[in-house]
Amino acid sequence: MQITDIYICPHHDKSERCLCRKPQSIMLEKAIARFDINVKESYFFGDSKRDIEAGNAVGVNSILVQPNTNLIQHISLLS
Repeated sequence: MQITDIYICPHHDKSERCLCRKPQSIMLEKAIARFDINVKESYFFGDSKRDIEAGNAVGVNSILVQPNTNLIQHISLLS
């Protein structure tokens, strides 16, 4: 597996309402478009309800994990 890019929201949760802060899905939409991602064959891992809501909004398989989880364990279950 290779990390190709990282998307972050620079806005603070309490100070601004923006389109890039989850559960808004604009960051996921940008990644899907940029890398021509097939959402039906992809997985999105998140450690909060907001993450899962964002993933579901774009139709990607979303998996809730506990914070500081070893993602390799989750990924190996998908193989």
